[in-house]
Amino acid sequence: MLALQGNTAPYMLYAYARIQGINRKVGSEDLDLASVEIVLDDVSEKSLARHLIRLPRILAELEIELKPHILCDYIFELSQKFNQFYERCSIANADSEELKRSRLVLAQLTARVLKLSLHLLDIKPLERL
Repeated sequence: MLALQGNTAPYMLYAYARIQGINRKVGSEDLDLASVEIVLDDVSEKSLARHLIRLPRILAELEIELKPHILCDYIFELSQKFNQFYERCSIANADSEELKRSRLVLAQLTARVLKLSLHLLDIKPLERL
């Protein structure tokens, strides 16, 4: 049996698949990421956003050090931060449409970073788990 908890590939794949499930449920296909103002009210939103913007530094470090575990650690932490965000901040039932779009953007950006990172590690992201 595969472990869906802890620092494992299935745990990170689960975070990506969860975001794809949110997209299917909420219907975010027409969401223009560039036009949405991101609202960071909750501590988990701020933590997730801060982690997402670390990606360029992580990739630069990975390029210099040639140690894939650096990227693995980053996406494990990203998966944790996304799951904390998901538990604390309702996306589908957000208090306003603006907040819903903002949270969808955070989820979309997380999915893009997870997908890129998993591809760099030669792991195929799964739409469903």
